[in-house]
Amino acid sequence: MKKILFYFIIAATYLILIKVNANNKKFIEIPEVKVHAIRGQRHINNHGILNTQVIQHRQLKQSGARHLTDALAGKSGIQLHNTSSNPGEATVSIRGFGENAYANSLILVDGFPLVNPDIGSVNLDFIPVEDIDRLEIIPGSGGVLYGDQAVGGVVNIIMHKPTKFRSFASANYGSYTQRQIYGSVEDAYKNGWFYHANISKQASHNYRQQNRVNTTNGFAQLGKRVHHGIYYLESYIINQRLQLPGALTRLQVGQDRRQVAPTSIGDFSNDTTNLTIFHFKQGLNSHWELRGQMAQRYGNTDGFLVDGFTQRRRVFVFLPRLIGHFHTSAGELISTSGFDTTNDRYRYFSPPLPTFNANVQRRMHSIYTHMAFPINAKLEANLGIRWARNQNDLNGMTLISGVFVSEQGLVYKYNKHWHFYARRAGNYRFPKADELNNVFPSPTISQLRTQTGVSYETGVVWAKPTYSANVSFYQLDLKDEIAFAPPAPEQPIPTNRNLDPTRRRGIITSFMYAPIPALTLHADYAFVSALYRRGPFKGNRIPFVAQNVWRIAGDYYFNPHWSLFLAALFTGSRYASEDDANVGPLFGGFTIYNLSLNYHYKQLNVAFHVNNITGKEYYDYILFPSGFGPFFYPAPERNFLLTVTYEFA
Repeated sequence: MKKILFYFIIAATYLILIKVNANNKKFIEIPEVKVHAIRGQRHINNHGILNTQVIQHRQLKQSGARHLTDALAGKSGIQLHNTSSNPGEATVSIRGFGENAYANSLILVDGFPLVNPDIGSVNLDFIPVEDIDRLEIIPGSGGVLYGDQAVGGVVNIIMHKPTKFRSFASANYGSYTQRQIYGSVEDAYKNGWFYHANISKQASHNYRQQNRVNTTNGFAQLGKRVHHGIYYLESYIINQRLQLPGALTRLQVGQDRRQVAPTSIGDFSNDTTNLTIFHFKQGLNSHWELRGQMAQRYGNTDGFLVDGFTQRRRVFVFLPRLIGHFHTSAGELISTSGFDTTNDRYRYFSPPLPTFNANVQRRMHSIYTHMAFPINAKLEANLGIRWARNQNDLNGMTLISGVFVSEQGLVYKYNKHWHFYARRAGNYRFPKADELNNVFPSPTISQLRTQTGVSYETGVVWAKPTYSANVSFYQLDLKDEIAFAPPAPEQPIPTNRNLDPTRRRGIITSFMYAPIPALTLHADYAFVSALYRRGPFKGNRIPFVAQNVWRIAGDYYFNPHWSLFLAALFTGSRYASEDDANVGPLFGGFTIYNLSLNYHYKQLNVAFHVNNITGKEYYDYILFPSGFGPFFYPAPERNFLLTVTYEFA
């Protein structure tokens, strides 16, 4: 019945907006303001966030990245964490987050948030790299425009939209018997209708023993372009079977870093997800445009981790927003207002561990408005506010919390090449369903508080046709940051908690230089000091956050057929996760070198990718619980992948 109602609402919305479209004759397309260098490296959007970094499809293809997370590593200081040893399930950390990065970085697909009601990370491998038009990395807090979880930053994945007939197939084979087949077909017609469908099948033994993964993904899209509008319905089906090798002790790593942990023999996680998204964008008159998404997602997980468990997720999201575009004597004023509503249901059941069983319904509602307006020809201001409310019905209890955040910013356009900015932005994130359920001594006594914070940043963007640079300085202060507390002698039961106040200060720099048309060089560097400000750990570093991350890359075209991509990624030393007292050693740092050799001839593309060229032995994740550890999740050594793609039209 709920599915029928969902599709009925989609159909009704479409018909109403088509009617509005037919009755209005004057429209204006609201443009996106961009300042960028060659290859689209730099981007300035309509909301004064000048340090947005854009990765175009050509760059993704040239790098040889087969997983979305591979393309993000090192960009704008991004660090990756992974406990499953499956590349697609890496957690993205922006601006200095450790084990709780899963809830402090927001991933969007065409503006739609990919979030779970629980702490489980979203497997990004369901998004084929071939279908990505570009990636937008937006470091910094975005609580007003993006809401819950936009604390450290946002990654927006912009998908390709069909404009003509196109069909292609690809296959790859590589180390650890990795293989994948992928097929796609799309077309667009003169009457505005378009479609796109693809299917992929992937399997791999992965680097570790007992780490096989089998994934089948399907995607279908149907849409229509109308006068100054577009509507499209997307459906994703994701099915994954994954074995989990677990964490190793130092002794076990020395014996065989690829072995399965003896305590994890038989562990697995099988996931099935169905996601349906309805996107709409329609000009209403000469000033106003309506955009938004309505989506429904069902997820089922069955697995064994310590003991058998089942998880059930249901998510409904409605995100309409109204955008206004007005001309003034000093320039263009852009207004964005919206109402976000989310209704989640999360269930967790494990017969041997009834303490962790949960039945949670979460309702989040928020309303916001944001305005970017010119003060004069060179100076622009940005103001915004958001109010949000969260209600959790948890095992018979009702927990309610609310939050208010604001944003203020200035952009000074010295000339068309130099832009300066300063910004203050509030952020928040509500506790996840299983975080609320796992609070010691009990949820009724120790309710988690909503995490809130403020980010301050200033920077400069310099962009010309053949080179660009971006430098930004920031400070991120958080109150009641939510994190996991492992078992310890004084607290034998693992729990979730609100931390004492924390502070992250840092600098992010990014450079691009194209001395000749055939050669493009990129460099990124990020420094972050992530510390506890008060409490028993005052002055200590936040675990599993590297202070220094840098990335240097270059791509060179020998001729129209052959090209080469080289990259070096350095991750600095860091304390193991859960080592809040900083009593353990610093682990790392390490540098990884990657290479991709590409050949293109007419409709044929061949790519040979070598990851971790030197065979460096490093770790995706390290744990150091009080009184235990450390425990290691080894990362792959040198590995290869050959990909062949043929486009039929």
